[in-house]
Amino acid sequence: MSNKNLLSFLIIIAVFFAILSIPAMALSEDFSVEAQKQQISACSCGLTADSYTIRNTGSVASTFQIFKSGDAAQYSTISESFFVLEPGASKDVINYINLPCDAIGEFNEIINVTTTFGLSKAFEQKINANKCTNFDITPVNGLQSACPCSPVQYEISIKNTGSYDEIFNINVSKYPEYAALSESSILLRPNENKNIIVYYNLPCEISGEKDLSVEISAEKSQYLAKVPLKLNIKDCYDYSLTSNSQFTVCEGESASSLITLENKADFFNTFELRTSENFAEIENNSMALAPNQSGATNLVVDCSGLDAGNYSFDILSQSERGQSQKDVSAGLTVEKCRDFFFEVFEPEGRKIASKDYDYQILIQNKGTKAGNFKVQVDGPEWMKLDKNITAINAGEEGKVILKASIPEDFSGKAYARVTVTEDWLADSKRISLSADSLEDAYLVDMKAAGKSVRYDFSDININLENKGFETAKYELSLEAPEWMSLSQNEITLAPGENITIARSIVAKEIGEGNVTIMLGDREIHFFHYTFE
Repeated sequence: MSNKNLLSFLIIIAVFFAILSIPAMALSEDFSVEAQKQQISACSCGLTADSYTIRNTGSVASTFQIFKSGDAAQYSTISESFFVLEPGASKDVINYINLPCDAIGEFNEIINVTTTFGLSKAFEQKINANKCTNFDITPVNGLQSACPCSPVQYEISIKNTGSYDEIFNINVSKYPEYAALSESSILLRPNENKNIIVYYNLPCEISGEKDLSVEISAEKSQYLAKVPLKLNIKDCYDYSLTSNSQFTVCEGESASSLITLENKADFFNTFELRTSENFAEIENNSMALAPNQSGATNLVVDCSGLDAGNYSFDILSQSERGQSQKDVSAGLTVEKCRDFFFEVFEPEGRKIASKDYDYQILIQNKGTKAGNFKVQVDGPEWMKLDKNITAINAGEEGKVILKASIPEDFSGKAYARVTVTEDWLADSKRISLSADSLEDAYLVDMKAAGKSVRYDFSDININLENKGFETAKYELSLEAPEWMSLSQNEITLAPGENITIARSIVAKEIGEGNVTIMLGDREIHFFHYTFE
């Protein structure tokens, strides 16, 4: 190469290096870091994203590299840690913070951004780790109403609101033995939701408002949610209780009436029956009825221990299923239906053998109902009733005749007992009868004045006196010679009364003889006569 050419090459090289040396002295490298938050709230067991912007504020293109440090750095992931930016260009870098489930409290992370030529800038962020729920649970139908023995179902919506997959376990905590689940465990991805069904079929005897509960637990976050559910089991065990509510019964008697139960429900049920008072008893106090079936039993009201008056009592029932109670208020009137009084009226005066006497048995019905009264007499066979039964209306009187036909040969005292009964009610009275003999009743005294007669004609006066106690009619006759006669053959004398009669005599023979005066077939006077 010639000297000229060599000189030209050196000038070109010098110019080139001169040109190259101009940017090195005139251009510079710079950048800025713009962080959104200095304090970051993050959920443990969850993913939190934070971003910051790196901007090339220099005049040359720069290569950037990001480094992290601090106790949160191990849980941090940078979306892009190495990149090149032209002057004026910027880049958003995302920092993903994925804290473990047991991370609670404050952590720090230092972000250091460095260029290839050694320019470096750093900033620090505080990370507050909290335990956060990662689900949203919503009962779709948390309140249900149903009849006993009827199945019900609840629908519960579960949504994963966290940033990671979660397994949710479902458990029934109230009445689990009567519950079933459509699923007992589900896996949900972030923002995924699913509905589960809870089936309940409580026993028939459970009724009223019931609090139910379902527990949902998240495996990773260890959170537990209790979902309250309400079930109103309505009184669907409807039934009716009917009975006579007013009783009128005679004292000492009993009455019965039907109690009717009707099961109006669609379920089999058993009913218990009772009364509030001992005088009212139910023959069958337990009754099992199928749906829409009716049944009856007897209610017996016993008044044997009750006095006349007004009483009240309740007829009570309770269903086994549903424990539903019903009652009928009843009244009882006890009447003195069987009540009487009787007297025996004795005929006046002294009683005489061979005569008939009527004793009046007067019965007064003091009860509230008509009755048939039975009369009995226990005494001598010559005492007889004209009837044994007499019907008497309430408040009225009846009469029965006791006839005493006293034998001719009886004298002294006789006793009898008269008994009157109406149903179970009875009363008796003792009566006595005193009778005199005929001789005592009609005792007559006779005396003849003078017992000597003349041959031609004469009267003999005879004095008669009734010394008995009864007015008597005396029929007299003679047992004497035919030429003798009485002036009167019939005489009526009251007690204590006397009379003188003449016996006419026309003598047809001479001598003496006997005269007998007869009272009926009885000899009442005898004397001996002579002629003067």
